[in-house]
Amino acid sequence: MGATASIYKSMTKINVPKIGEIIIRPMQTNDVAEVYRVECRSYTHPWSEKLIYDCVLVGYSCWLVEYKGEIIAYAIYRLAAQEGHLFNIAIHPDYQNRGLGRVFLGFLLDLMRQKQAKEVVLEVRVSNVPARKLYQNFGFVEIGTRKGYYPGVNSEREDGINLQLVF
Repeated sequence: MGATASIYKSMTKINVPKIGEIIIRPMQTNDVAEVYRVECRSYTHPWSEKLIYDCVLVGYSCWLVEYKGEIIAYAIYRLAAQEGHLFNIAIHPDYQNRGLGRVFLGFLLDLMRQKQAKEVVLEVRVSNVPARKLYQNFGFVEIGTRKGYYPGVNSEREDGINLQLVF
């Protein structure tokens, strides 16, 4: 991204070629209901609205993307002992495959680097091939598998792949 640290204190405007100008800003508790709608549209097994609210409340790094006044993406991560853990990133289905995930993830990684993270870890569903490809393009490598980590269909479970990016 190449942005300066000062812009991350409130909001950042970025042009995404296939979408237009977006605003990335910290999530507030009053954003949670709309963020939850994005979560529900993005995943078959969404986080609860309360869980998202609690993440904001306890001070995790919670960011969202607005386009024309509408929340279209969000992410939650935590930094501890120079390790970033990306808990969740969701892009509204209407805005997927248009470069937004790449721009937003790049923003988040830049922000973690600026806050002295040495590495970032995350888990992703085995079946989420587009996300896995995105992470691979950023240099994430597979470091393990969590058997049955995610709820699946018909009461089955789906494996999660552990990924790591070392800065």
